[in-house]
Amino acid sequence: MIKTIDYWLLGSYLALIVLIALFSAKDEKKSLDNFFLASRKLTIPALVATLTTTWYGNILGSSELAFNSGLANLLVQGAFWYVAALLFMVFLAPKINVQNLYTFPSLIASRFDNKAGILAAVINLIMNNAAPYILSLGLIVCFFFPISRDFGILAAAAFPMLYTLRGSFQTVILTDIVQFFFMYLGPAMLLTYLFQEFGGIEFLEAKLDPTLLQINGNLSQAEIIAWSLLALWTLVDPNFYQRALSAVNAKSLRWSIFISVIFWFIFDIMITALALYAKALQPMSDPKFALVDLAQNYLPEGALAIFLLAILSILMSTIDSLIFTSGSIFAFDIYLRIKNSVFKSSSVQLRSDAPKVSLTIQKSYQNRHRTELLVTSRIGIVIFTVLAAYIALRSESIIGLLYLLGSLGVGTLLIPSLIALFIKRTWYHSRVAAFYIMSCSFLSSAFWVYYNEVQLGLDGYLYDIEPIFVGLSLSFVLFVLDMLRVRLSLGK
Repeated sequence: MIKTIDYWLLGSYLALIVLIALFSAKDEKKSLDNFFLASRKLTIPALVATLTTTWYGNILGSSELAFNSGLANLLVQGAFWYVAALLFMVFLAPKINVQNLYTFPSLIASRFDNKAGILAAVINLIMNNAAPYILSLGLIVCFFFPISRDFGILAAAAFPMLYTLRGSFQTVILTDIVQFFFMYLGPAMLLTYLFQEFGGIEFLEAKLDPTLLQINGNLSQAEIIAWSLLALWTLVDPNFYQRALSAVNAKSLRWSIFISVIFWFIFDIMITALALYAKALQPMSDPKFALVDLAQNYLPEGALAIFLLAILSILMSTIDSLIFTSGSIFAFDIYLRIKNSVFKSSSVQLRSDAPKVSLTIQKSYQNRHRTELLVTSRIGIVIFTVLAAYIALRSESIIGLLYLLGSLGVGTLLIPSLIALFIKRTWYHSRVAAFYIMSCSFLSSAFWVYYNEVQLGLDGYLYDIEPIFVGLSLSFVLFVLDMLRVRLSLGK
């Protein structure tokens, strides 16, 4: 059970996060690069910390999957994602790092048009929804305090929102560095204790269903293929792009991704092993809380708090990154693009021989523009945190919600993002088609989910056709057809 020392450790941790936010809150003096991308000067240690913590927010979902499906977690929540990250490292990192952009949707807009950029922003915001992580954090908060589930979820949304509003991207990075330390300390302590107390693989083999120790667990082939495609989320993830744009250079970015993959692998091993111990020792546990129950039953006071702080760190590092990035996308790719389209805004243009008063006007304009974007991004942080909290209040399955959001987004954005990065405009350029193809892809995936789950009332999908298959296939076919149309119109 939670003891006084555990509450003291929790309070100290939260106070440290608040101090970091206060220390880094000098927003009025920050340029856009400084505020949104940490001046594009992130080096390997900071990048590794923020990549590792941010991309492991699905801690309760992963432990739920490992508890139910065993080693399959290492495949669908591990190996596939490592491959996607390495693909990003080799092929995308050097192209993205040199882009003078702030967000992923800006890449789509610059390659196609504003309508495609706004649609990509809307889909990115759907994918970037923090609801699964707020739900997870809220459930953990309820373990610390005797409060209702709903109040725990609201508290889980409020705290990361408040310290993120107070700071900038630098705040997110600094908190990630602190959270990186706790992320590994807690699970390592619990795993060490269980190994010493019960033994290793021999104990698990004697206690568990043999299918849980097979690499595919009890997942179907269709589910495994769907998860493998879902891992391509990394290639269209706005948080990954934000960190790629923030890196000091492409070499540092590549090394950071490679080192992060190693850290992800180590953590996946620990979490999967802990979930298997939980299954062996307390098979009737709620899968979402299996690791927390395990820690409560086997760790002494003080050590229990450190484990729970590890879970809190993982979740909070993901939530603050998601809501900050959502605010950035809202400012640059929703508000600013719509404003410029409606009001035809234009920046101040100066001649090389412009008098001093013109330079003052330009500086005033730039200050207003910067302030406008900072305020709008904070409004976006509030809007999307509140929306995520509302969805979390109405959700039950963490892994199911994450799977749905990824299926809709990856199927829609993957093909146009690859075209934007790798196909030259001289070979294929069609400003109009992208918006309609992306719309068709997204709506087809959404309709497939609605038809199967609402109209037919199924737990799965007809013919094992997952929604990501529908959207991705349609996007690929329509873009290929449009490429053929453009090439034929050119007579080539």
